Amino acid sequence: MPNIAAAAGADLNASYLIEEFQGVSGLILESWGPSARNADYNEALEVIIERLQSMSVGEIGVNVISRDLVERIPSFADRAILLDSTSSVSLRGRGSREIRLEIGRAQASLKVDPSKPGGNRTKRILLHSTKLTPSDWRLVASSSVTPAVTRIPIIPAGNQSPKSFAQMTVVIERDPGVRTWILRAAGGSCELCRQPAPFLDAEGVPFLEVHHVIPLATGGPDTITNSVALCPNCHRELHHGKERNLKIQRLYDQIHRLTKAAS
Repeated sequence: MPNIAAAAGADLNASYLIEEFQGVSGLILESWGPSARNADYNEALEVIIERLQSMSVGEIGVNVISRDLVERIPSFADRAILLDSTSSVSLRGRGSREIRLEIGRAQASLKVDPSKPGGNRTKRILLHSTKLTPSDWRLVASSSVTPAVTRIPIIPAGNQSPKSFAQMTVVIERDPGVRTWILRAAGGSCELCRQPAPFLDAEGVPFLEVHHVIPLATGGPDTITNSVALCPNCHRELHHGKERNLKIQRLYDQIHRLTKAAS
């Protein structure tokens, strides 16, 4: 029986199956015990939840399918993990550990002998969703999940009639002469990546965007010593990129007219 893969790629001590149980297909996480059998059950469940969240899966069904409990409660629906009185477990707005603990508390309440205190929080469970195929569950178990930015298994409903609203913005006055000077000085090439502009605009001019290295909104000056001409990709990277600080320093190293102090 295969094991759930940890985030680092090594196998956890937590076995699983991808199969159908009582007509419902999904991922079966085997119970913890006896002794050290499937001792990484809790970590494995958290890993599964995190991978489902990365796939933008908003909710799943979780049903206890341990043999003894199935004999006492034959109905599949009656063995569902119920959180907030619903038959689906929401994966939104909470961390994997919090969700795992809630599932565990609900498992403990489903007992073969309700008269006994306590309860097992690591039973054999089936995780399922009508939006996920067996292949999807295999990816979840094997750590081969692609981030949500490139793999979105659930198609959003969207909005057929988007609403409009008025919004007030503050516009900082800029000197058009600075923009003209910067674009001419760049000579049609991005001053960061040094590549030619990606296309010509409607007037046949190389398309570059003027960027203020120290933002105007934070007190930066609108001068040629604080402005550069960038291709759209480099411009977006300086606003949103993980390595934007390194790229800003590269600008200071490459372009001698730039100064870090206002001038």
